[in-house]
Amino acid sequence: MRKETLCETEMMLRRYPALQDKQSRMLRRWREAIDDTLAEYRENGEPEKLELLSLHYFNGCSDPETMQSLHIGRRTYYAYKYEVLCTAAFYAAKRRAL
Repeated sequence: MRKETLCETEMMLRRYPALQDKQSRMLRRWREAIDDTLAEYRENGEPEKLELLSLHYFNGCSDPETMQSLHIGRRTYYAYKYEVLCTAAFYAAKRRAL
């Protein structure tokens, strides 16, 4: 995954709470892509990744705060974080937001 893609995806994940009111086509696509990401983790029973999204991206917790809340180590945290970014980027590309 290209660094630019990951950076853009991370930025949009952080903006997700504010995207609920936005009506532009591109922001709607991003909102839908993030909703798809959340749905995938709900359906696949991956609560840690849902909680990571909520704590780190939607609520602005730092990496150490999120790791502590999830009771996971650094290596696991960064593996989850990368997977979340890739999943969100996949759905964004699928919805033509990237």
